[in-house]
Amino acid sequence: MPGVFSSEVRYRTLDEFRAHVEKVKGFFGPGLSARSSVLLGDPPSALNAEQKVLLSALDTVRETFNLPIYSFIDLFTIPKSKSVMHYQDMKRHGLEKVYFLLETGSNRVVKAFRNLTNVTDAINIVNNLKTAGLNVGLIVLAGTGGKTLSREHVEATAGIVGQMQLGEGGDSLFICPVREDEDSIYAGEMDKRGPCEDEPGGEVQGGGRAPEEDKGGVREHKRQAALSQGGKVRPAGERILVLTL
Repeated sequence: MPGVFSSEVRYRTLDEFRAHVEKVKGFFGPGLSARSSVLLGDPPSALNAEQKVLLSALDTVRETFNLPIYSFIDLFTIPKSKSVMHYQDMKRHGLEKVYFLLETGSNRVVKAFRNLTNVTDAINIVNNLKTAGLNVGLIVLAGTGGKTLSREHVEATAGIVGQMQLGEGGDSLFICPVREDEDSIYAGEMDKRGPCEDEPGGEVQGGGRAPEEDKGGVREHKRQAALSQGGKVRPAGERILVLTL
């Protein structure tokens, strides 16, 4: 299930991270030229690492690869100890974009899957990232909550996204279909509530109009939740180099 991690989190030391970077560089060799950016990832979010270590890691990545640096958080791993100033420092050290797995804007849906996270925290983190000058890639899940909570999921997600300071240009929103393991907590809850119709994933960006969909269906509401002024959907295909701190 997304958002569920072990409580035992260990980040690499700087020496370990630098060795990791050199191994990755050696593994790809000339193939690095096909990569357009670097994703600094787990566990479970590099942005939760001690700030001095994180900034040194960003410096190492920038000096080694000279590529835009992205990172990732989700609703369950928001780095609450980090302020706008921390994010501004990250930007100065090479961080350009943060992907944020929101999943849903409904507290009821989150609680249904046995997590007490408050989804309104997502508004603060995204707006802090934007204030710091970082781009945001917001990710929501289509079909979360099953039939019982599907409308609440869509409407609450639209409400949350509408309070985020997202804009045109470097920001993007991804709508991803739910994929669950048969023995997961999520699958058990979906069995109880009934699955929604599966939907294709894609990236929504500002400009243009959303493709016409069934006006009463989840897909139309999903696109309304994405951008109030409409948007266009296209597959995401960027080739990203992944490193773990």
